[in-house]
Amino acid sequence: MNGLRIFDGFGLRHGALCLLFMAVLGACGPARYIPAIRGAEVAVAKATEAKGKTFAPYWFTKATAYLAKAKEEAAAADYGRALKYAETAKTAADRAVSISRDRGPANEQGEGDD
Repeated sequence: MNGLRIFDGFGLRHGALCLLFMAVLGACGPARYIPAIRGAEVAVAKATEAKGKTFAPYWFTKATAYLAKAKEEAAAADYGRALKYAETAKTAADRAVSISRDRGPANEQGEGDD
């Protein structure tokens, strides 16, 4: 009987610690996904502002499609895939911005001066 007294109250503390640990682990997925999705959203907004749909339609469409897929995967709590899709969306949107700046109206103004 004396050996059982060692475990008095341990079950409650152990259970509470386990729940806390699981809650922290459960928050890890969204913790990495949220900054990635915000970065992708900002990049797509910049691509929209740079008229990426007109000047870089492939990259703009890829960015918006991957951003939508990232949100879909996150809604299904598959944060690993959501993170990958968000990163791909940001990369594609950044590429759309770059191409749009090269092909955009600012570059077209100087072409007829020769």
